[in-house]
Amino acid sequence: MDLSIREAAIMLGKPERTVREMARTGKLPARRVGHTWVIDKERLTGIDPAALQARAEQTAAIRQRVDAALERAAPPAGEGGRRPAFSVQDTVCGRTACGILAELHSVQGAADAAELEEAKRGMRCFLRLLADGIHQFEPATKVDRFVRARSEACATLGELLALRATRPELPLGALIGRIEQDLLGPLRGMIRRTERRGR
Repeated sequence: MDLSIREAAIMLGKPERTVREMARTGKLPARRVGHTWVIDKERLTGIDPAALQARAEQTAAIRQRVDAALERAAPPAGEGGRRPAFSVQDTVCGRTACGILAELHSVQGAADAAELEEAKRGMRCFLRLLADGIHQFEPATKVDRFVRARSEACATLGELLALRATRPELPLGALIGRIEQDLLGPLRGMIRRTERRGR
C-alpha cells in the first residue's frame, strides 16, 4: 500500500518537509509518481505498526488542540457570522492612514479646502492599494500593491511638505511626522515580510 507524504508524516510523527527529504535522499522506501512522492508502507522497516498507529493518533490529537487554540484566538465573527481572514483595520498602516485622513479633513486654517485635496486623494489611494495588497494571494502582487501604496504615501508627504513651506501657519507638522514614522515604517516591514514569504 502506498502512502502520501502527508500520511507518512503523520505515521512517522515528522514534518512533511522532513519526510519529503527522506524520500528524496533514499532514507525511506519511496518512488516518484509524476511530481509527487509515494512511500511504500509495507517496506517501512524497523517501525512497529502499533507504534505507527499510536504516533498517528498522538499527532491527530495535537493538531486538534492546536486548531482549538487557534479558534479561540481568532477575532470575533463579523457580519454574517464569518471571521475575516485578515482585515485592513487589523494593520497598523490601515489604522494610521484612516486617522491621518480624518485629520486632513479637520485641518483648521486652510483658506481653501482644495489646498489639502491632493493629500486627501493620496491617502484614499493609499488605503485602496493597501486593501488590495492585503487581499491578494500572490506575494509578488502583494509587494507590488504595497510598493505602490508607499509611493502614494510619499506623494502625500511631499504635498504636505510643500504646503507647509508656503503656509507655515497650518498645523501640518504632526501629520508629516505620522506619515514618516507611523505609516511608512510599518509599511516597510510589511513589504519585507511579504518579500521573504515569496522566496
